[in-house]
Amino acid sequence: MITLVLGGASSGKSLAAEGIAGSYGAQVTYVATAVPLPGDADHVARIGAHRARRPSDWTTVECTAVSDLARRLRQIGGAALVDSLGTWVTLQPEYDVVAETDDLLAALAERDAPTVLVSEEVGLADSADGLGAQVERARRLELMAEPGIGAFALAAGGTVLVSRWALLADPDIEFLAFVGVWAASRILAATVPAFVGYARPGGLAEAFCAGSCRWLLAWLAPVAAGLFFVTGALGPIAVGAAVVTCVGIVVLAKRRLGGFTGDVLGAVIMLSETAALLTLVAAP
Repeated sequence: MITLVLGGASSGKSLAAEGIAGSYGAQVTYVATAVPLPGDADHVARIGAHRARRPSDWTTVECTAVSDLARRLRQIGGAALVDSLGTWVTLQPEYDVVAETDDLLAALAERDAPTVLVSEEVGLADSADGLGAQVERARRLELMAEPGIGAFALAAGGTVLVSRWALLADPDIEFLAFVGVWAASRILAATVPAFVGYARPGGLAEAFCAGSCRWLLAWLAPVAAGLFFVTGALGPIAVGAAVVTCVGIVVLAKRRLGGFTGDVLGAVIMLSETAALLTLVAAP
């Protein structure tokens, strides 16, 4: 069984993953992918805190190269906790991990024991800091690339996190409605590069430019129709709310960054989903 735990920076995702891994009741191997950054006291302190709270009977192995992860997973017989995929990607210069990702997927498929993967849900926090700060465009992009989070990220991330938690726990929202909203948000993110340019040439999200085209928006029609049959008239309205939210984010990114980034695409997904779900529960 593979469990994926997602969360923003400093959101408690590692602690949640540790709880899941510990619930298996067997020997757990902690696969650490974070390499302490020289001169970054906060990063070193966070790694130290992670080490200190691990149970004494857990085994810890470290990855210092991107190719280490798949090899480590093949060597581990019991439950494994990988923390995290985001820091694993940064082990490779230029973030070119296509071949290693294929090997990682193969290693995960070969495992019989439980595997818990931690990964960053990127976009919202970094976009909030980059788009909200009153600084020059170049500095905005620098802020979005930095590992820490600022006041805008805390405010936006906290608000959306609480909202999404309440929405996901709402028994009045049908499971198929969640599926439809999920699909709509991904369609919107996939079409963004067809409307605006990339603000950070050479970055990770540049690959999205080649496969994006405006006709992908046509897929919103069957999604809206499906939501209509599941939730009634609020379904298409929820899709409209997602579209409006997406347009607002992209217009702001175009004005303040000169285009989109990978973080902006993540923010589109997070906020358009949240807007659509809020619309679905707005009925009296």
